[in-house]
Amino acid sequence: MRLYLSVSGIGRGHAVRSYRLFKKIIQQGVEVYVSTYGDGLETFNLLMNEWERKFLIKLKGYQYVWSSMGLDWGKTISYSITKMRDLFSHILLEISNIRLINPDLVISDSRLSTVAASNFLNIPYILIANQLSIVSKYPSITSLLKISFDKFWGDPERIFITDLPHPYTISYLNTVPVAWNKKNVEYTGLLIDYDGIEDSLIPIEDRDIDLLIIVSAPKGDRQRYFLNIVNQLRNLKNTSHNVVVIGYNVNPRKIGNIEIKGWVDDTFEYLRRSKIVLLRGGQTAILESILAGTPIIVTPAPYQTEQEVNAISVERLGIGTILPYNKLICDDNYLRKILPSILENVYDMSSNIIAMRSIMKRLKGVNKVIEYLVG
Repeated sequence: MRLYLSVSGIGRGHAVRSYRLFKKIIQQGVEVYVSTYGDGLETFNLLMNEWERKFLIKLKGYQYVWSSMGLDWGKTISYSITKMRDLFSHILLEISNIRLINPDLVISDSRLSTVAASNFLNIPYILIANQLSIVSKYPSITSLLKISFDKFWGDPERIFITDLPHPYTISYLNTVPVAWNKKNVEYTGLLIDYDGIEDSLIPIEDRDIDLLIIVSAPKGDRQRYFLNIVNQLRNLKNTSHNVVVIGYNVNPRKIGNIEIKGWVDDTFEYLRRSKIVLLRGGQTAILESILAGTPIIVTPAPYQTEQEVNAISVERLGIGTILPYNKLICDDNYLRKILPSILENVYDMSSNIIAMRSIMKRLKGVNKVIEYLVG
C-alpha cells in the first residue's frame, strides 16, 4: 500500500500531528510520502530522521502577513492575490507528484491544492482538519466562506476532525457548522497514540514548572511574539516562579528561575510537569495541554480568528483564561502582576480539563485513522 500525505505549512500544528500519523503509518509497513512547505517543512525537518526525510517532498511556501498588532487581513488578501500563481503551481505540482507516486489514497491535512489535484486525477482522498471554514467578524462573509469551503473540500472518503465532538469542540465555529450535515465525519481528538500516554497525571501541586510558555505561532508572527515574551520574562526573573520557554529555535540558556529550552521534540513531557501553560491559541497545543491536564492561558493574535475562536472555547469550557495580547505589548510587567492570581485558580480549571481528557482519550486519536487506512 502506498499513501500520499499532504500537509498545510502555515503554522506548526498541522506538521506536528501529521508527523505522528506518518510515524504510525510506517510502523504498519505502509509506504507514505509527505508533501509540505513553509513552517510545515521546517517542522518536519526538525522531527524527521535522515531516512524519513527521503520521503519528504518540498514545495515553495506562502504565508499570512503580520503586523505588530496581529494578523493583517488586508495585506494577507493582497499578498494572496499576488501569489495566486504560487497556489496554481501547488496544484500543478501536486498533480505531478500524485501521478508520479501513484498512491492508493491521498491524505490532505487542510490543503485545498491537494484536494483539487485529487479530484482532477479522480484519486480517492481523505481530509484531516481542525477547521473546515474561516470565521470573519462580518456574519455575511462568514456564511459565504462556509458555503465556499464546503464546496472546496469536495467529497472526501472520510473527514477526520482533530478535535473533540460537540459541545466540547475547541475550534467550534470553524468546524461544526460545516460538519453538521456530513455523514462521513469522525472526531479523533488529539492525533496521537493514546496507548503510549499514562492514565495517571502528576498532581498540580507536585509539578515543578510553574509556568510553561510555548512559542508556536506561524513564522511571520513567531519572532514578534517571542520578543514580547522576552520583555515579560525580564520582570519575571528572580521571582519565586519556575518558568520554562519552549518552541522558539534559539540556543538554550538559563537565567535565574527562567529556562529557555528552544526547540524540543516532546512538548508533552514539559506540559505534564507544568502547573499552567501560556500559548498562542493553536488547536494542537491546546489539545496537548488537555491531555497533560494542564490549565491554559491563551494569548490569541489579534484578527487571527482561528486563535480567537479557540481562546473563547478555552474560557467557555472552564479550562483556561484569555490574556489579551495588547496587554503584553503595552505593559511589560503584566504577566508578573496577574500570574499569582491565575495560579490560585489552576485547581478549578484542572478538574474541568481532566473531564475533557477522559472524553478525548476515548476517541482513539491517531489509531482511529490507522484503523480506517489499514484495518
